[in-house]
Amino acid sequence: MQLTHLATTSKNGGCPELYASDRDTYIVQGTQVTDPELLGRWSTVLLQDEAVVEIPRHLFALAALAAADTTLVVDSGRGTYLVRGAAVTDADALATVRERGLPDHETVVEIAGTVLAPTGSA
Repeated sequence: MQLTHLATTSKNGGCPELYASDRDTYIVQGTQVTDPELLGRWSTVLLQDEAVVEIPRHLFALAALAAADTTLVVDSGRGTYLVRGAAVTDADALATVRERGLPDHETVVEIAGTVLAPTGSA
C-alpha cells in the first residue's frame, strides 16, 4: 500500500498523522485507545482486526476534510476524535509511517474513503 501524507499536528513527526492510500482509504495515526470507557462509545465490540486511535479534531480540518461517518469517527467530548478502523498491517504502509515516527503508545488504522468528506460536504 502506498501512502500520501496529508496532514499532521506534530512539529517533529509522529502522532497524529493523516494519509491517503492508493486503495481509496485513509490511514490515521494516533494515540491507541485502550480505556474501556472510551471504547464503550460504540455499541458493538471491536473486531479482532480493529483498533481505535485518538486524534485532535483539527487534524482533519488541516487536510480540508470532515467526519462524514459518525459511526466510525466519534467526538470524544474533549477536543479530540476517536477513530475506529482496521489495524494497519501492510508492511509498506507501516514503513512509511515509521519513517515519520511511530511511538509505542500509538497505532495506525485504515478507514474507508467515505468516512471523511471534503470540508463543506459532510
